[in-house]
Amino acid sequence: MSTGKPTTGTARRLTRVLVLVLAAAWTLDALPQDVPGKASLRPIAAAILRPLGLETGPWSMFAPDPTVDNAWLTATRADTASPNNLSFAAAIPEPIWSSPQWADVPAWEKFYRFRHLNYSNRIRLPANRAAARDLARYLDRQYPAEDPEAVLQLTADGLRLVPPYDGGIPKPEEATWMLYSEPLATGVRP
Repeated sequence: MSTGKPTTGTARRLTRVLVLVLAAAWTLDALPQDVPGKASLRPIAAAILRPLGLETGPWSMFAPDPTVDNAWLTATRADTASPNNLSFAAAIPEPIWSSPQWADVPAWEKFYRFRHLNYSNRIRLPANRAAARDLARYLDRQYPAEDPEAVLQLTADGLRLVPPYDGGIPKPEEATWMLYSEPLATGVRP
């Protein structure tokens, strides 16, 4: 006599098949774009994951050429009286303040100081220039200038990974890094 319910063995097998199908669909959905055959199999994975709300859509976990950016904030004093000084040493003044270089910070400290890390990353966005000016004013008060002509400059300095011509991410020993300095706030007075 059948009760209409699957037996314990049948339910277990159906659960395993469902988990296996979902795991395969998630794996396929998360693969990098350049994996052979992904483009033809992605609609199948999307048909399985979309009704469950688990599809990533057009966003992929792996970009073809990700931008790797390791930046830190630096505050310096610049003498405005001699802007045309071509001396290399004068062009790069000694920093009076610097945020941590987050690429060198241990993972546990990044976890503990995640708000500082997020602040350092987000203050560099163009929409947050007002926050950069506020930080520059704060640093100007904390580190007063000896020379009244010297103004505080807040910059985002860092290293960017230069993607290879053929794409992809190079091995660490083959990576080319570009040093950059982006001004965030200059000449800010309280």
